[in-house]
Amino acid sequence: LKVSSSCASHSPHEAAMGKKSYVNYGKSFRKPKRPFEKERLDSEMKIIGEYGLKNKREVWRVNFALAKIRTAARTLLTLDEKSEQRMFQGDALLRRMIRLGLLLESEKKLDYVLGLTTAKIMERRLQTKVFKLGLAKSIHHARTLIRQRHIRVGKQICDIPSFLVRLDSEKHIDFALTSPFGGGRPGRVRRKKAASGGGGGGGAMMGAPRAWAPGDMVIIRGLKAKPELNGKKAMVVPPTAEERETLKGTGRLIVRLIDSGEQFAVKPDNLKTTAEEADDIMGSNLEDVSMYNPAIQSEAAKLRESGKLDDLANDPELKPIFEDIKKNGMGALEKYWNDDKLMAKISKVMGTR
Repeated sequence: LKVSSSCASHSPHEAAMGKKSYVNYGKSFRKPKRPFEKERLDSEMKIIGEYGLKNKREVWRVNFALAKIRTAARTLLTLDEKSEQRMFQGDALLRRMIRLGLLLESEKKLDYVLGLTTAKIMERRLQTKVFKLGLAKSIHHARTLIRQRHIRVGKQICDIPSFLVRLDSEKHIDFALTSPFGGGRPGRVRRKKAASGGGGGGGAMMGAPRAWAPGDMVIIRGLKAKPELNGKKAMVVPPTAEERETLKGTGRLIVRLIDSGEQFAVKPDNLKTTAEEADDIMGSNLEDVSMYNPAIQSEAAKLRESGKLDDLANDPELKPIFEDIKKNGMGALEKYWNDDKLMAKISKVMGTR
């Protein structure tokens, strides 16, 4: 009887009274043993402010994960170096730490795992990376951009600020294609202003100089010294202290090319938003769509030379695509540019006619 009663499932009320519960969940953080320790409180507040965290639970969660990693490394270090468990599990742990960017390739030893700190993990968070890459004005702005689904890692939108970015994914962090910052549809307020006749540019519509901010996606236009850069997509980035002193009084901005990552200074008059560029291009000829993407320019030039652009535009299969690009702008263009079958058809037409 005692055995059967102990094996029986307990009600939530019994679990609350201290009896065994079978709820399937695990701890993700652990509260400190001493809640009012001054040194720990000060260090936690410093980390929260530096990395723009929501609350102390985020710090405790990182500390809990770090403790489990260090415990695993410490357990493996007690085994013999030729032990199969240490060899396989130790290599797997080190590979994971290197893949996440927590250890360098030259630090393939379990001793280095014991030296990991909270700050190292915080530096690998998506929120920190977005700010360090210049996509956000501040660490808190970075968190807002991520939560509002403006940031993607590769092709996947990520709205988790605590997402740990792998080394090979770091170079793929950018604005989402559906975000207004990445050339997508304008936001609700800008659409409302445009519908009411106020325009989306604010003071820029009245002739006042436009105020560019770090993270703004722009198209370079009107450069005479480097005409090969005209039409390329770039992003405004915050200048360093040294660059700020150099550019003082010139009014120039620092921009970074999206395709190559090259940075240089340009005048604000040589920049246009992707929305403004879309308005200009879609109001002109179909062949000028190539300005959206420099990689398309060579294809457009071949079409102009062959005189077959009109044939392509009137093709029953391609005609709705051109209409969609005219209507929806850059988002539609990017969608079709990544369509391998469509590009293959255009190439085939160019080669056979």
